[in-house]
Amino acid sequence: MKANNTNRDETNNPWSNESSVSFYSSKRNKKEELYKSEEYFLSEIIKPGLSILDVGCAAGGFCKIFHEIEPSVKYTGIDISDKLISVAMKDNSDSPFLVGKGNYLPFKNESFDIVFCSGVLHMVFEWQDIINECWRVTKNNFIFDVRLIENGDSISDINKSFQKIAFMDGWDGFSIVPYIILNINDFCEKLKIMNPFPKRIDNYGYFNKISDMTTSPYNEVFMSMWSLHKSGENAENRWNLPIKKVEI
Repeated sequence: MKANNTNRDETNNPWSNESSVSFYSSKRNKKEELYKSEEYFLSEIIKPGLSILDVGCAAGGFCKIFHEIEPSVKYTGIDISDKLISVAMKDNSDSPFLVGKGNYLPFKNESFDIVFCSGVLHMVFEWQDIINECWRVTKNNFIFDVRLIENGDSISDINKSFQKIAFMDGWDGFSIVPYIILNINDFCEKLKIMNPFPKRIDNYGYFNKISDMTTSPYNEVFMSMWSLHKSGENAENRWNLPIKKVEI
């Protein structure tokens, strides 16, 4: 299967098809639906009154989840799908939502206490730019996930590693996104050049087989959630890695 890495415009956005909209309108909107890696950090970091930006918010399910954890948080969501944002605005009328790209966030530096980006970076070629933008607009904390391996090369070629966009109605036969898997050493090299360098880096995750909707040279990846801090005490980095620790 061949796919063009360019000219993937919004009119052909797979996240706006009926299957995607139907799924995100009814799923991933309750605390009980959090992945273990998400719950590990959110239950600890979410505090009263904090402002949160959710990058890749889909239909705004995490607006409900964040308010379930702490009703007083101030939530903002942004996503590339205008259809998903329309659903989010209808279901969460008290919170602002925007259509936009994670690699160009329309916010000033340090606009939010927390920036959250889950289930996004392993499916976009611009993952490095998104990380930089999210880090720019957070005052303190950036929480995100990536897919890692210990041995083997990083892979971002959509012709070799891709995920079918298929939810309730099955696959339409053509909607795919890249499935980006990073060697942990390569990824940590990217963290080393973050500006400003994080005062604390926490990681949590677990190994998991890739889904049946994914084609990749690797059968298993480390589902890795990261929490980076700009401020606070300059404590030792906390790692919970079943793969080898990499010094940063």
